Amino acid sequence: MFVSKYFLKLPMHYSEESLQMTESAPESTVMFAEQGGVALITLNRPQALNSFTRQMHRDLWAALDQAEANPAIRAVVFTGAGRGFCAGADLNV
Repeated sequence: MFVSKYFLKLPMHYSEESLQMTESAPESTVMFAEQGGVALITLNRPQALNSFTRQMHRDLWAALDQAEANPAIRAVVFTGAGRGFCAGADLNV
């Protein structure tokens, strides 16, 4: 079942300011944040509508490994930066 970020509502006590962001690189293609039992994984190439690259694939797996390593995380939410979730594979690289 596909759930769009526009239909997913986090509880009222969640806000962008309250999420703990962790990034391995300043220009990471995938961002990871967590609060309580929820991990938020954001595809971060808004200039290319988050089109998928090999680097993004590696970064996404690293974020999923990070979520899996934390036993307190009970849910993972995927979202995309900018106006699109993911345009598919980036054919320009």
